[in-house]
Amino acid sequence: MPPGRFWQITPRELRAELDGARRRADLEMDRLTYLAWQTANLTRAAKLPELRSLLGGATKSQAQEPEALALSIDQFFLAFGGDPEALKKAREGAASS
Repeated sequence: MPPGRFWQITPRELRAELDGARRRADLEMDRLTYLAWQTANLTRAAKLPELRSLLGGATKSQAQEPEALALSIDQFFLAFGGDPEALKKAREGAASS
């Protein structure tokens, strides 16, 4: 945070800035710890694994079936306080269309 910003923000904003900085520092420490652990394990390996197996990379996900997608959306709606009766009416209206 630039020094001048300290005097322009509220205590709540300062707290948010400090929490964010702490989380970034914790994440960096976790990454460094993992790197040290991985390095130690690789130095002990009799044979190094293929590099591809060590790299994460994105895996292709399969498209959801329409019914499974609708169920996920409904669960999300209800988890965030949606009205079950309103959901039922919306689904009945969509089915009759």
